[in-house]
Amino acid sequence: MSERVNQMQLLSSEVEQALINELSTKVFQTIEQMVKDSDPIPEVMNKVELGKFLNMANNTLDKYLIQEIPFIRVGTSKRYIKSEVIEFLKSKQETIL
Repeated sequence: MSERVNQMQLLSSEVEQALINELSTKVFQTIEQMVKDSDPIPEVMNKVELGKFLNMANNTLDKYLIQEIPFIRVGTSKRYIKSEVIEFLKSKQETIL
């Protein structure tokens, strides 16, 4: 009988460890997905990231702003610096008296 109890305790410990491992894996995967979903806007943005930052559709960005927003060239690509975009937007802000 004592051997049977020991076997059950051993099995119980193995099951417990398996559950802990599985739970740890799930928690890690959930945290990893939350980090991916948070999608922070980087300091140096491409056009898609700029659109997300300004909450504008790509076509709207093309029509109205892309010519005026300050940018830097990296090869043939344009990159937008977040702090400069913010300053640009502040300079375009209208004051209502």
